[in-house]
Amino acid sequence: MFEIGILFDFRVNVDLEVWIWRPMDQSPKDLNNYFDGEKTIPIHFNTPTPGVSTDIADIQNYIREQKAEKNLEQCKTFEISLPPSITGITNESNKIEFKSLFQTPTLNELEAVSTNPDGSSLKLNEEQLKAVRQTGEFEVNSIHFPGQHHRWRLSNLLQSGIQPANEVLYKELSWALYMLIMYALDRIVSNCFSFKAALRSWKHGFVSLIDALIGLPAVYSNGIDSQVEDERNKFLLIELSPHESEKEMHDAFCAQIPILLEMMTEYNKYTFRENQV
Repeated sequence: MFEIGILFDFRVNVDLEVWIWRPMDQSPKDLNNYFDGEKTIPIHFNTPTPGVSTDIADIQNYIREQKAEKNLEQCKTFEISLPPSITGITNESNKIEFKSLFQTPTLNELEAVSTNPDGSSLKLNEEQLKAVRQTGEFEVNSIHFPGQHHRWRLSNLLQSGIQPANEVLYKELSWALYMLIMYALDRIVSNCFSFKAALRSWKHGFVSLIDALIGLPAVYSNGIDSQVEDERNKFLLIELSPHESEKEMHDAFCAQIPILLEMMTEYNKYTFRENQV
């Protein structure tokens, strides 16, 4: 067995230094079998002997000469193949292709959460069936967004749910109570759409039926009001028309009216001048 120590220094190029620990019972020739084509050279260390005691210096020299320099060797060159860059930078182009860096997920997961892997429709579980009976809708957990849900609502023709049906019932009952409180009296004694109007209509219909079968004496004339109005208008026009014997006097009076108006105008002008003086 052997150990490898690798030091990387990334600048413009990659400098790689490999130290190989060779066991004492293994020759350099056997070690080269692990690195075919790679040449190794011995390593020389410089130990800081000045300022230390003789015992410490002897121990350092022993470790350096007997252990390190005999068992450690260095690869002069070590070729490696780097993987292709994920940023898209090559020798020909320095542009970064961001499309290869970020892969946006498919957020349209409605088909994924509603179908099985074989493409068949996914059946509802007991909890979802209970939700359909209660509210007419059910939820499915999202795949890409934990804690979020997809909600489906059934058509009211298929299933409206117990809770929406109760809400509609209470709403209609409250509206019916409102109509009863606000319009109950009108439905009894009003002249339109009430019990009173219904009784009057029944009476009129019964009388009309008897009149159609055996006949009843007419106590009123149809259109009497319009006839009276026509006669009244006729007499009003007659009162405004002059009699034949007074027609000449009426014409003379009408001829004097413009003259009287001119005289009144001149008199008003004269009075206005006197007031100014």
